[in-house]
Amino acid sequence: MFNLKCINNATLTLLKSEVHPIINITKSKRFILRQKPPSESGCYVFWWINDTDKLTEALKQADYYLKVSHKKYKCDEDHFTKINFTNDWINAATQNICINGKYQKAICLYAGKSTNIKKRVTGHLRLTVDNLWIDLKIKNQYTTERLRKPKFGFGKKPNTVSQLRIGLERVFQENCVAKIINNVGISWLSFDEKDNTIVNRFYIEDKLISDLVPIFNIDAER
Repeated sequence: MFNLKCINNATLTLLKSEVHPIINITKSKRFILRQKPPSESGCYVFWWINDTDKLTEALKQADYYLKVSHKKYKCDEDHFTKINFTNDWINAATQNICINGKYQKAICLYAGKSTNIKKRVTGHLRLTVDNLWIDLKIKNQYTTERLRKPKFGFGKKPNTVSQLRIGLERVFQENCVAKIINNVGISWLSFDEKDNTIVNRFYIEDKLISDLVPIFNIDAER
């Protein structure tokens, strides 16, 4: 059933919960702990937990574009809009999170919901796949260098489920499996049966996004 209190308290509840470094819950690039993350419905958040200055610098220097509706523009180059990761945005996405009972700064990367958190997180990371982009052809018809140059490109994505990893690889312009394992953590919200409804999860995801302003939740408008 609808629970406004559960929705309003979601961000604070999540920030008090433990963040699990990916390196601690994987082995040979696979999740090894049965309940971390759980195979049940709920909401989840990815964090950059190590060397936030490194990610901040990479974000500020990134040539990062999002594709917008092709119906609105006359040429390929105009299908893309540049995203500027500003200090204000990065600072707003930076929170105190708990790892092993100790609080530290971390940058919020992505917030989402799922009927199976473990399956959804696995899709985000695809840790057993070294190169997501191997079968993706570069669109050489683009006339501007900013669209042709990036190896981890802007335009067609390698899939529609790995938003967290695709975002990081577009920023760093490299395969990021190692970076994810060593620098990313995840926290999640599991709910009592009566509160774990599609309605509550929908608004809790929106609440987490509006409060934590995750870096890679931004997407093109349709």
